[in-house]
Amino acid sequence: MYKWLIALLGVTLSMPVAMAENIYVPPAFSVDRMYFGGGFSYNTLSRSGLDYDSTTGYQLMMGYDLGMRIDKLRVLVEAGYDNAGDYEDKVAGIDESVRGPWVSGGIAYEAVPKLDLYAHVGVDSGDENGARFGGGVGYWVTRYFGVRGGLVVHGDIDALQVNFLYQP
Repeated sequence: MYKWLIALLGVTLSMPVAMAENIYVPPAFSVDRMYFGGGFSYNTLSRSGLDYDSTTGYQLMMGYDLGMRIDKLRVLVEAGYDNAGDYEDKVAGIDESVRGPWVSGGIAYEAVPKLDLYAHVGVDSGDENGARFGGGVGYWVTRYFGVRGGLVVHGDIDALQVNFLYQP
């Protein structure tokens, strides 16, 4: 009985090592993995019973590639500030502004060289408190400059975004 348990424990502990041949975890923090960006968004606010106009906004962000690799998959963390614009419901006479900070974790998959598919999930702590999630496509024009576009959903807002990125 004990021999089977010891054998099972040995096999279980060796499995991550056997499966981890394509996993890379970096040794320490590196400024080379930081990136900064900003961009524009087209936002739609949907609240029950209200008819808001869509509006434009902007966002500022910074991110960090944790350096963990599983084949072509990278792990990221990001934080930023969204200003999703000023909304007006002309029928009900209600004006609303939606803005605030956010933080998220995500993944980026290098589909082809310089082209990433990405997804993220996080928390919005501004006027639209709660979960946020999204995804899209990013393209690194050079080693230092990239552009990405995608859809972000946070609270009652759906945002189509275009961001410009700089990685030192």
